Amino acid sequence: MRLWLARHAHRPGRGLRSAWLTALILAVAAAVGLAVARQDLVGASSGSQLRGAADGASWPAAVRGLAAGWLARQAGGNVIVACDPVMCAALAAKGFPAAHLMRIAPGRAALPSAGLVVATRAVRGYFDGRLASEYAPLLIASFGTGPAQIQVRQVAPGGAAAFLRQFANGQIALRQAATELLKNSRITVSATARAALVAGRVDGRLLTVLAALAARQPLRVLGFTDTNPGAAPGVPMRTVLLAGSDPTARLPAVVYGRSLVRFLNAQPAPYHPAQCSMMRQSSGPSAIGISFAAPSPVGL
Repeated sequence: MRLWLARHAHRPGRGLRSAWLTALILAVAAAVGLAVARQDLVGASSGSQLRGAADGASWPAAVRGLAAGWLARQAGGNVIVACDPVMCAALAAKGFPAAHLMRIAPGRAALPSAGLVVATRAVRGYFDGRLASEYAPLLIASFGTGPAQIQVRQVAPGGAAAFLRQFANGQIALRQAATELLKNSRITVSATARAALVAGRVDGRLLTVLAALAARQPLRVLGFTDTNPGAAPGVPMRTVLLAGSDPTARLPAVVYGRSLVRFLNAQPAPYHPAQCSMMRQSSGPSAIGISFAAPSPVGL
């Protein structure tokens, strides 16, 4: 498959091209300066939001507001989210598109076209304890504790067993793609970023766009950010922070950064990021933040 990204990237030397194409194929098949950037990309921490919400609301309402806010910011625009009527109303109040909400209720608990399900206490009851084991096995975020806990789960259209096999195979593919990406001499990574790549913890869309960006300009990867609070082990990180300039590019910092941001913001789905912009760090030069929407692609 010839990707739009590949067709429009500059063509480096033979060794780079081989590593780049391998990383692209595998990825598709499938911290320094981070504090300020992470807050800009994903908002305040879950704990601080929950404490603030709890000051003026009941605990269940505070947890519901936190989960709704996370979904409104993080879920992809075309994702169908299944929820109970109260949770759906909270999501709509946060600006989540009403057309992408699928209301479920007792006696009509089904997830025919949903990509995510918000597992409130009510929804867990609708499925008689079978939600995680049969319908939505992957936990991508959770909020609160006890009976008021709200989980965001990824739906398995073909059943939980097939989905989990695909997820495991996808993690292997991500590790293989990351190994190829780390061979690219035009990409410099921090120690924490390298650890995330080697562990297969980086979203395949990020691997693909990093390879394509490196074909245009040398990159310095400062780190990846986990934007999935309370997620299951292995759920990929969807946000990366790049240095806003690179001395080997021989370009002014503003020109360098804007060229990469323009390139990514011009990509079609699934490589068009949810957020991609220049940002100010707490200290040092500017950075480039790139974030993809939830959920991450699963499998080959």
